[in-house]
Amino acid sequence: MQRFIKGIIIERFINLISSVFNLPSTIVLLLSNLFPVFGMLLLGWDITNILILYWMENLIIGFYNVIRMIVASKANPQPYMKDISSIIFFIIHYGIFTFGHGRALIVIIAFTINHEIDLGYLFLQNLLGFFLLFISHGFSLIYNYLYKQEYLQTTTDQLFFKPYGRVAIMHLSTTLSFFLFVAVLFIFNTIYDQNLGFSSFSIIAPLTLIIIKILADLKAHISMHKSKSEISFSK
Repeated sequence: MQRFIKGIIIERFINLISSVFNLPSTIVLLLSNLFPVFGMLLLGWDITNILILYWMENLIIGFYNVIRMIVASKANPQPYMKDISSIIFFIIHYGIFTFGHGRALIVIIAFTINHEIDLGYLFLQNLLGFFLLFISHGFSLIYNYLYKQEYLQTTTDQLFFKPYGRVAIMHLSTTLSFFLFVAVLFIFNTIYDQNLGFSSFSIIAPLTLIIIKILADLKAHISMHKSKSEISFSK
C-alpha cells in the first residue's frame, strides 16, 4: 500500500513537471511566483507583503478577464446587449468581491499579527512583484488565449465565472496555510534562533505560503489551458 501511494505521488510529480515544460506560460508563471522569495530574502518582505501581493493579483486576473470577455464577444457574438451587460456586470461584481476580500484580509492580518497596515507603503514595496505577475498573466493571454485561439472555444457567459474558481482555490490554500502559521506561532510563541538573530517562523511561514500558492496556481493554470495532447497531473 505504501509503495502504491508513493508510486502515485511520484507519477503525479513527473506529470506536473512534464506539464510545466510543455506549456511555456507555466514557466513564466513559475518564475514570476518565485519573486516573493527574492523579496523575502533581499528586500525585507514578511508574510504581510506576500498576502497583500496575492490580493493585488486579483486585480490583474480581473483586468485580463475583461479583455478575454471583450475578445470572446467579437469571436463568438451573442446578442450585443447581452455581451455588454455581462462585461459591465462582471466588472461591478468582481470589483465588489475583490474589495470585500481585501477588507477581510486586512482585518485578519491586523487581528492575528497585531500590527497596523500601511497599505500605501505595502503597495510601493510590492510594485515590482505586481509588475512581474502582470507580465505573467499578460503572456498567458497572448500565448494561450490569442495565439492558441482559446477565444474561439468560450463565451462571455462562461468567462464571467472563470476567475472565481481560480481565485478561490488560490486564496483558500494561502489563507489556510497562514492560519496554520498563526496557530503554530501561538502554540510555540515563536522560536528565536540565536545564530540567525530572527524568528525561524519569519522564514518558514512565507516559504510555506509561497510553495502552496505556486502548486495551487500551477494546478489551476494547467487545468485551464491543457489540450488533449498535453499531459495533466490532475488525472
